[in-house]
Amino acid sequence: MRKHGSVHSDTLLQPHSAVLVSVALLLTPRPWCMHGAGRLLLFYTARRRDGTLCIGVAASASNLPTGPFADALGQPLLCRPDGAIDPHVFIDRRGDDATPHLLWKDDSNARGARTTIFLQRLRADGLGLEGAPKPLLSNDPAGWEGPLVEAPWLVLDTSSAPHYYFLFYSANAFNGPKYAVGVARATSLAGPYVKRGAPILRTSRNASASPFAGPGHCAVVGAPGAGKALLFYHAWQRDPRARARKAAAGPPAPGGGAP
Repeated sequence: MRKHGSVHSDTLLQPHSAVLVSVALLLTPRPWCMHGAGRLLLFYTARRRDGTLCIGVAASASNLPTGPFADALGQPLLCRPDGAIDPHVFIDRRGDDATPHLLWKDDSNARGARTTIFLQRLRADGLGLEGAPKPLLSNDPAGWEGPLVEAPWLVLDTSSAPHYYFLFYSANAFNGPKYAVGVARATSLAGPYVKRGAPILRTSRNASASPFAGPGHCAVVGAPGAGKALLFYHAWQRDPRARARKAAAGPPAPGGGAP
């Protein structure tokens, strides 16, 4: 069963006056939290004064998810020439050190180029990056993904052998009915990742079957390989008078079901 409801959020973070001019809750629906150096950290997207979209990191003064959060660096954690958005932190527990990694999307679709989702190792305290970024997957403009891939969410499934890393992502234009959720998997964190092909969550062709369209930006819990995953995502209301996105939850259908 899927449940739908309105999303409400209080202000968690005020932008750094010299660096960030708009916070992630206005630009992307999913900032990400982790504990680093004994503090709760919030990774978010914001726009630098020159217009470049960057990823920042903030720390909770209360060490609670309710914040308040304050910028921890005084500058972005990550900027790219085309912009970087949609941060997701993955803790790799396959090894002994539980290493944190940052995933993000390069915003190159803003200039009409293909987009890529990257992975890069984080410092243990979450306040810096180490090594070089590794590309994980890019969009196929000729297929259902259209002009972009974005919103990565990585899960390690150890429910059966071999163990797989499942990379969930959204693709196509976020403000239209073609927006959908896809998945790729790999036996190694750095890939190569093999895409499933068709989306696992998409708009129903039968408008009467669902009042929602364009599902995307999912978060995932459970074991995807065992068919026990639960997706949390947002979708548009089809009613043009409402034209609002709602939060929803449900399992991915085997054939790529409707929200």
